[in-house]
Amino acid sequence: MDWAADPENLPISPGYLRLRRLNRALMDTWFREISLVDIDTLPDAGGILFTAWHPGGLIDPMLMMAALPGNLTVAAKHTLFKVPILGMMMRIAGAKPVYRAQDVTTDATTDVTTDVTT
Repeated sequence: MDWAADPENLPISPGYLRLRRLNRALMDTWFREISLVDIDTLPDAGGILFTAWHPGGLIDPMLMMAALPGNLTVAAKHTLFKVPILGMMMRIAGAKPVYRAQDVTTDATTDVTTDVTT
C-alpha cells in the first residue's frame, strides 16, 4: 500500500515513527486493501479529531496510526497502560490515559498521578 506522507514541517519522534512502521507492516499483513477517502482534504495546519468506535479491539487505533499522516495522539482506557508490552508501546506512541467515572475509586487517585506523569 502507498501510505500517506507526513507534513514536512511536523516533528515526529523516532519512537513514534518506528511504532508506525510496525503498525504498517501489520496492516499490510492483515488487510488486502486499505482505502483512505478524501485524505487530500485534510488541513495542513491546526488540529483534527478522528473518532473510531471499536467493539473492544485495538485494531482501529493501530490502523489509524498506520494510515493517517502526522503524529496522532490516541486516548485509551487507563488500565491498558498497565499491560507490560502494550503499555510501553502506548507511551512511545504518546497515548493519553482515559479515566471513566465508574472506574475511579479512592485508589485510582494515585494511579492518575502515576500514569499521567510517566
